[in-house]
This record gives sequence, structure tokens and C-alpha cells, in this order.
Amino acid sequence: MSLKEWEKRKAELLEQLSLLEADAEYLSKSIPEIRRIVLEATEDSLEETDEKIDTVLRKLKIIEL
Repeated sequence: MSLKEWEKRKAELLEQLSLLEADAEYLSKSIPEIRRIVLEATEDSLEETDEKIDTVLRKLKIIEL
């Protein structure tokens, strides 16, 4: 691998790392909300629980509904 190729690959990996760090930060901020919703879900009907789970997943951009 030439130096130019190595520098390009290094830049790509650093960009990916930056994106992963941003995702990790976003998810860590979402965990308290997920816990709150799960605790509330124990008091809700199954349909209400499903709606709340879907809301969390949309916020986390895990699925698109």
C-alpha cells in the first residue's frame, strides 16, 4: 500500500470513528428515556407499550415506521 493510499484509508477510518462516537453519544443520551418508557410500559396496555417502543425506535432511527 502506497503512502497516498494509506493516508486516504486513514482519513476514511477517522471519519468512521467520528460517526461511531456521535452514535454512541446519541445512544447514551437516549438510555434514560428508554428506561423511563420501559418502567411506564409495565403500567400500560400492550398496545400502548408497543406504541411507546415504536416511538423510541424511531427516535433512535433503528427502524422507520
